[in-house]
Amino acid sequence: MTSLERLELHQCKHITDYGVSRLKSLINLHSLSLVRCDRLTDNSLDEIKKIPRLKKLSISFNSSIS
Repeated sequence: MTSLERLELHQCKHITDYGVSRLKSLINLHSLSLVRCDRLTDNSLDEIKKIPRLKKLSISFNSSIS
């Protein structure tokens, strides 16, 4: 899946910070949407920073992200 450029995960109740940490291997990912993924925390943001080509991010309505 290294050629994946866009990923939208909305209302995914089972995705965690660990799951987000695995996204850094998607070297061509440039757009990521994680809307209403309630188990994500600020630690996810640290992992998202490691996605090399990411240009667009949507993390709205996540109550555990400050």
